Amino acid sequence: MSGATRPRGPLPARVYWVRRTLVLGTAFLLIFGFARLLGSGNDGDGGSEGSGTPVAEQAAGDPTDQSSADTTPTTTAKSKKTRTPLPQPDGPCSPDDITVEPDLDRVAADGSIEIPFLLSGTDEACTFQVSNSTMVIKITSGSDLIWTSQECAKVPSEDVVVRSATSTRIVLVWNGRRSDDDCSRTAKWATAGWYHVEAAALGGEPTSDKFELVNPKPKTVYKTEKPKPKKKTSDKTSEKPSSSASSSPSGAVEPN
Repeated sequence: MSGATRPRGPLPARVYWVRRTLVLGTAFLLIFGFARLLGSGNDGDGGSEGSGTPVAEQAAGDPTDQSSADTTPTTTAKSKKTRTPLPQPDGPCSPDDITVEPDLDRVAADGSIEIPFLLSGTDEACTFQVSNSTMVIKITSGSDLIWTSQECAKVPSEDVVVRSATSTRIVLVWNGRRSDDDCSRTAKWATAGWYHVEAAALGGEPTSDKFELVNPKPKTVYKTEKPKPKKKTSDKTSEKPSSSASSSPSGAVEPN
């Protein structure tokens, strides 16, 4: 035959060792390749974890966050309102520019009735002298004149600052009695009910307001009782007098 024939029979030992070496080498290469593949995957995960730390540090020290934190106190400081100082008076007020308004609703007739008044003016700030010659106050009940400052000079004399932006408060103390020519202390008391108080500065427009005069609440008086001293007992017993002790009876004698 012209073709090559395959040899039959056992092969030399060198051939078997070569085959075994190739098989072992192939297995070693496969194991080494899988180990490298698994190792490269772990290195990738570790690298991502390692790269996360600088990112976190950068976020903590982010200049953008720092600038927003720095601007927070500034915004809070700007939100606080600063009080504007009140204007100071530069001269006396003209009485006809002053408005006097009563400010009360209900008051008890306890002999010291406080009636507040609110003063305001047209000037930014000026000094006003409160007195009987610059103010007129009267209290009425319907057409009945109860009290007037022209008969009883009870307006307190004082200098106050009157402004156009705010009101100045003064207080008149009324004893609750009617007024007469002498403003005597024997005048009758004003009874409980509704009244009108009217006030005006000299030359100004009068204003009025109504209020209710009520009876004062009775005062509760608490009495503290002192402990009573204990009676001392005597060791000696009192002896009852016998009928034979006295020769004549005391008091009335019963008839036979």
